[in-house]
Amino acid sequence: MLTKRWLTRRPLSNHPLSNYLSLNRPLIRRFTSRPYLIGLGVLLAACTPAKPDNRPPTVFAGDDRGIQAAEVSLSGAATDPDGDPLSVTWSQAGGPDGVTFTDKTAPQTTATLPEVGTYTLELSATDGATSVTDAVVMTLGTPLSPPTGIGIWKEQPPTSSARQEVSYVQVGGLFYLAGGSTLHEVYDPVARTWRTLTPLPRNLDHIQGVTVGGLVYYLGGLAGWLGPQANTVYIYDPEADSFREGAPMPRGRGAGGVAVFDGKIYYAGGLYTEGIGESSSTGAVTWFDVYDPVTDAWTELPEMPRPRDHFHAAVLDGVFYAVGGRDAKIDATNAFVDAFDLETRTWTILATELPTERGGYASAVLGNEILIFGGEGGGTFDTVEAFKPQTNSWRALEPMPTARHGIQAAVCEGGVYIAAGGTKQGVGPSTVHEAFFFGEPTDCTAQ
Repeated sequence: MLTKRWLTRRPLSNHPLSNYLSLNRPLIRRFTSRPYLIGLGVLLAACTPAKPDNRPPTVFAGDDRGIQAAEVSLSGAATDPDGDPLSVTWSQAGGPDGVTFTDKTAPQTTATLPEVGTYTLELSATDGATSVTDAVVMTLGTPLSPPTGIGIWKEQPPTSSARQEVSYVQVGGLFYLAGGSTLHEVYDPVARTWRTLTPLPRNLDHIQGVTVGGLVYYLGGLAGWLGPQANTVYIYDPEADSFREGAPMPRGRGAGGVAVFDGKIYYAGGLYTEGIGESSSTGAVTWFDVYDPVTDAWTELPEMPRPRDHFHAAVLDGVFYAVGGRDAKIDATNAFVDAFDLETRTWTILATELPTERGGYASAVLGNEILIFGGEGGGTFDTVEAFKPQTNSWRALEPMPTARHGIQAAVCEGGVYIAAGGTKQGVGPSTVHEAFFFGEPTDCTAQ
């Protein structure tokens, strides 16, 4: 059967061996029985070059995320390992009917979602032989915060990898992102590019990062959820692209509030697990410690009035502020504001509360205000609120374009930069990168 099928498709006169065969017809007549024809067909088929196997395209529809605007930018991508031309198509696979695409044949386009809900959008690519599809889930919620017109947001180049529960700091005009894995990256705001650095020595999340004297300090963290917690102090030297370890924390934990004052690092609260297995218990602590990079030593300070974790601290005018946060569970949030006078070393419970109760937010000091960005607890927040200690008052600022939690804010020349973070309550890592400014956006060129 193999011989007959080959002879039907390709006559012997057209085969490269035809000359040889024509010169040896008498010999061939001796081998016209069926067994010899089968063997000849196999021989001739083996002389025909085989076509390489087609490799399927690679398709990426983007990161799942929660949004508050009906129009959403889609950042899909499709490539073919064989270099074959591709045709791509966006389509709706789930959610309320009526999604429209500005250009459904372009990997990067805009989709308009008709109403609040969860949508599954698919990006398909074909090279003519093989089709591959990837999906992205978009959750459109009711806007959490109305526009205020106070402040401007500017989109920045996304991170190379989606993650959350991260540290993000600025030193020398460059931004350093760590946590959620061992991946360690730096962002150059002038070149608008990311570059990979020496990895974090350990896979940790809920780490806290600060800068002192041109070095980056990564303190504590969690090696899993809800533990074990870490007590390490990793000191990163940007010039040498290398790590060394400082004196370990006397009381390791993660997700605490950290701030720098007068060259010293203050660490308040955090998440701590005691015991192992079924007998273990996890909760927020009131611990408060200070680390001196010069002496490489820790000192215990008076404990906070109330326990909290998943918050970011801030120092303004010699006062350390602990705002909001939670007690381990996502929905166990609080709105408390406690202040520690760094000169008298005393705590005060302030007669004010965070207007939008939440944990997992980012904080930054701009001028005479402490800004609170995003967070979670009853949803993922885009809310931005500013506290002015001089008047003990709050005001709402322009909401985040992308609601996120598990974030840290880095400040440079009047801009507040926030990279990565969870777009869904709980787990929903992203590559989103945005910056907030009170006035016209300025470039970070600090050296």
